[in-house]
Amino acid sequence: MRKLSGQRILITRAKEDCASWAAQLKRLGAIPVIFPCIECKAIETGKLRAKLARELPQTHWLVFTSRRGVDAFTTLHDKPLAEKLKVAVVGPATAQIARTRLGRVDFISENGTAASLGEELGEKIASPSRLLIAVAENADEKLENALSSAGKECVRLDLYRTMPKKVQTPRKTVSSLSATNIFFASPSAVTGLINQVELDATPHIFTIGPSTTASVRAAGLKVTGEANQSNLQGLLEAFICAN
Repeated sequence: MRKLSGQRILITRAKEDCASWAAQLKRLGAIPVIFPCIECKAIETGKLRAKLARELPQTHWLVFTSRRGVDAFTTLHDKPLAEKLKVAVVGPATAQIARTRLGRVDFISENGTAASLGEELGEKIASPSRLLIAVAENADEKLENALSSAGKECVRLDLYRTMPKKVQTPRKTVSSLSATNIFFASPSAVTGLINQVELDATPHIFTIGPSTTASVRAAGLKVTGEANQSNLQGLLEAFICAN
């Protein structure tokens, strides 16, 4: 893409998530600048293990919105899944790790959002069905709302938490990072950037959706573009429209 050629783009995801986006940006001619602004940690408690053990025998579908959710689930439950239990995921990356760690995937939403997965599953699966949703502690309720609206019974398991990077002293300047564009994929990343960086310049800021946009504006910053779909492709389309 000509508009991406030579453009320096700051990627603010968790460290382990940056590489895939960086590789895609490089292929398109951009120069990715990796600067992790969030950390993700699995939640491992006796209470959570007990809830998972109690719910699994009653569950028809396991639902994952990220590969991190799959990782956290298999940390808590390292036994083979029951034959009757089906697995639904968002996107190819989550599908790949689910096949590796769980042995199968029965449904993949290619639209890239939890809400779209909920809507598609709501239409696909018969009622009554009980679904176990494995998500981040601070994830919104769009997935379970979509499923509940379709008459499905949902149980939510918060398996990991996403946290902004802590305040750094002294903070770096954004100009020292030599990136004129910033891609934000979560509200936590906005906080994590501000905790680490002094905005001595005015970069172009692109957000993955409304909640992230609200966080940017709450921080007193201007949003250049917002993605129409919650993935890298959506961010790239917002970038191209703005340029």
